[in-house]
Amino acid sequence: LVGKAPPGSVEAEMWTVVRQQGPYELASVYQGQIALLLLGLFGSVGSVADFGALSKISGIYVILWSAIHGVALPRVARGGDAEARRLHGRILALAGSLAVLPPLAAWLFPDPILWILGDQYAQLAHELLLATLAGALALMAWVSSGLNSARSWIVPWWIVAPIEIGTLVTFMLLQATSQGYVPG
Repeated sequence: LVGKAPPGSVEAEMWTVVRQQGPYELASVYQGQIALLLLGLFGSVGSVADFGALSKISGIYVILWSAIHGVALPRVARGGDAEARRLHGRILALAGSLAVLPPLAAWLFPDPILWILGDQYAQLAHELLLATLAGALALMAWVSSGLNSARSWIVPWWIVAPIEIGTLVTFMLLQATSQGYVPG
């Protein structure tokens, strides 16, 4: 029977984690659709296309996350609490130092990066910087969440989901107002 493991067993602990993490994961599934909905409300057809193009550049963070996920998280999961706490700070510092590289490149060399996307996106230097900064924040959130999940240190979903959606709305409003669009 699902969820009917004896108390104190590994299976019971896993079901506890699944029940705690489940709502957050469900919200994460719909985060992209929420972003597009908000973009549709606060932007235009062109801004949706720009968002899609810039999200391809921010894909570099998926590569960084995969490397950290495959190498660091298993070590944190296997170690004791003292080692996990020590590694937590080191891994976050490493991720942070890697996360600043794309925004720095976008700030210093936006034209060559935008050239990859094509001529129709050449005017998006400011948005490229915002996209890479958002990607850097997302990487740090992924790493922190992954490290915490590896040790079953789970922040309640009802705290995390509103923060994520609030951050998304804030960035959308900043983008809309930088283009002269004021909702309402």
